[in-house]
Amino acid sequence: MKLFFTKAELQTYVGFNDHLLVLFGMFPLAFLGNILFGGSQPGMDVWENFSCYGIALAFTIVYWVICRYWVI
Repeated sequence: MKLFFTKAELQTYVGFNDHLLVLFGMFPLAFLGNILFGGSQPGMDVWENFSCYGIALAFTIVYWVICRYWVI
């Protein structure tokens, strides 16, 4: 299983270099998932919100890497 591709391989498989998309796409998607699936609720402590966001970010990274590998 190869998770990291060279620029030439990315150009062949994806059609463009998607590193910036990966970098700037995960964080907003994790934030949105955290809000939509009830991780962040009114009245929660700030540290609880950060821990829920961290969990959502971890799941987003795992799912993103698996789906990206599957698509490529």
